[in-house]
Amino acid sequence: NDDETCCLPRHSYSERTLVANEGYEIFAKSPVTLAECEDLCDLQGACRSFAYSVVQRSCHLKHAAATMQAAARAHQYLDYKTYVQVPLCISHVCAEGTILRLDAYSIVDEGGETCCLPRHSYVERTLVAEEGHEVRGDLHVTLAECEKLCDLTGACRSFTYSALQQSCYLKHAAATMQAAARVPQLLDFKTYVQAPLCSNHACAKGMILLPNATTIAGDDDETCCEAS
Repeated sequence: NDDETCCLPRHSYSERTLVANEGYEIFAKSPVTLAECEDLCDLQGACRSFAYSVVQRSCHLKHAAATMQAAARAHQYLDYKTYVQVPLCISHVCAEGTILRLDAYSIVDEGGETCCLPRHSYVERTLVAEEGHEVRGDLHVTLAECEKLCDLTGACRSFTYSALQQSCYLKHAAATMQAAARVPQLLDFKTYVQAPLCSNHACAKGMILLPNATTIAGDDDETCCEAS
């Protein structure tokens, strides 16, 4: 008698013109209301979209994950519309200090642990000598966008950024403010060090900051501190 066995997530659905590729039909029922058709789709594990006619009050569940950008059917049929299943994370509001995951579209859960990732602060310094291997590179991005890319890329521990070129290079090495600088420096590139999430945490009386706090993705007494 728990949520995992008794309940299923309720999706939102967006109306659009009938899509060209609906996939195969899972189930059809008439007469039903639009709300009942939405419930039927939620209750069918294979349902990813559905077609509905207000005039006929007819509901047709489809296996294809229709999108708002998909090609429309050349000749629309009666008053039928396609209803696109909105992924649960898209409208999720992340807690302060966290950011929505890049792969949120594929996540069927609305909890902060799966939809959101911690947002780091980054400290600018001269280009380090040892950057580690490059995870990815992007051009024509702002510094704020580069920070976001690093947060959203699991392997990113630091990045280099050029304001002149607006170029961003994510690195796998956890650069530090004490690391040796590159000689010579390259253009106006700077290294941006990922600030540990616990580094500025003030532990409660009788608690002490854990020695591995730099690796902890949390900012509370249970994850950052231990009894002194």
